[in-house]
Amino acid sequence: MGQPIIQPSRVRRVFNGWCHGCFAGQQFLYVLNLGCGHDQDHEGYAYSGYWDAVKTIKVDINSHTEYGDYQVPVVGAKIFANPRHTKCDAECLTFNNDTFDMVFANWMVYQLDWGKVISEIHRVLFPNGKILITWMDEYLKGPIYSFIERKFHVISHCDLLMNQRLDGRDWVAEGIWGEKR
Repeated sequence: MGQPIIQPSRVRRVFNGWCHGCFAGQQFLYVLNLGCGHDQDHEGYAYSGYWDAVKTIKVDINSHTEYGDYQVPVVGAKIFANPRHTKCDAECLTFNNDTFDMVFANWMVYQLDWGKVISEIHRVLFPNGKILITWMDEYLKGPIYSFIERKFHVISHCDLLMNQRLDGRDWVAEGIWGEKR
C-alpha cells in the first residue's frame, strides 16, 4: 500500500490530527517539548496544548526565532517556573536519566545528528515512556525508522508523501508514536 499524496499546505494539518489522536486519553506527569520553536501549529494552536500534563518543559537550541525573543537563561538542568522555553542542545540534553514520561520532537530530528537526538530522548524517558517524533526527509525514512524501532516499540506510524518539490523529488513526512523499550 502506497503513501497518501497530500498537498504541502495540508500535510501539517494531517499530522496535527494524527498527533491529537495519539495523545487522546493520555495523561502525563512531565513532558519534554524538544525543539519547541514558537510552540504553535499552523492553525494557531500551541503544541503543548495537545496533551494533558502536569508540567511541560519546552526546549529549543535557538533563543531567537522569527516569532520574537525567547531568550531564557539556562543553568544546568534547572527547570524554570514558567519560561517560554529553555535553550538546550537536543544532541546533549541537560536533563537527568528517566526525567520525562513523554517527549514530543516535532519536525526537528532530521535537521540534527538524529542518532544522538534519539539516543538522548531514550535516555531522558522513564521506562515505558512515550515518544512522538516527526521528520521530513525521504532519504532518512528507512534509517531513522529502523533506529527508532531498536529503542522503542512503535504504537502508531503516520507516513505521508508530498510531491511538490521544484527539483522533482518527493518529500516524505513521517511520524512515530512509540513507547520506550
